[in-house]
Amino acid sequence: MSYSAAALPAVEITAGDAYSEQEAERYYGRRVNHGFEKFELLPDNIGYLSLRVFAPPAMAGDVAAAAMTLLAQADAMIIDLRRNGGGHSDMVALLAAYLFDRSEPLSSTYYRPEDRLTTSNTPAWVPGRRYGATKPVYVLISPKTFSAAEHFAYDLQALGRAVVVGEPSGGGAHPFEYRRLHPHFVLCLAESRSVNPITNGNWQGVGVVPDIAVPADRALDAALELIRAQAPYTGTG
Repeated sequence: MSYSAAALPAVEITAGDAYSEQEAERYYGRRVNHGFEKFELLPDNIGYLSLRVFAPPAMAGDVAAAAMTLLAQADAMIIDLRRNGGGHSDMVALLAAYLFDRSEPLSSTYYRPEDRLTTSNTPAWVPGRRYGATKPVYVLISPKTFSAAEHFAYDLQALGRAVVVGEPSGGGAHPFEYRRLHPHFVLCLAESRSVNPITNGNWQGVGVVPDIAVPADRALDAALELIRAQAPYTGTG
């Protein structure tokens, strides 16, 4: 159950409409830099992106393009989702697209009330520069990694595009709809589930299982060690 400070309309509410404009700004807006906590090039030309939330592309598409264009020059990339609780699947698809050279399939959504499957792919075109499909990518996760952040990690892992490092994530793969119970309270009701086209499963209840299992607070150091030890990594220092 969720609370909204603003009175909610007495109609069916979709997940995208659950928060007021002010609340959306608080969760996804400029004061949190649309979730892009840090993006930089570390020594040895290793790109590092710390992402706290997957904001709607309508709010943060330009920031995503700026961050990924900077990181495109890296020889290896680390995407830190250890404190990312989720967000919008459209941003999942957009950011994932920078890590490929062409459109790739992502997890679909099965809607139980309508017995309908909606497929998803990374966009064929992105603004700015792509990092591309050949250089190493490491994704850091923890038990706090949830929902859309798990979607991102799980799908990249299933596609063989990223090595996932850390501890199993929170295990939230079932998208939900909001059902109004009161002018200020809504029930988050799971009416659909994610279906990955490669595994035919998802991460509900079990979380994303890391390829390299280490305590979450050591995941960044572990990824850096793996990158620097890996041939043919060509970082020049």
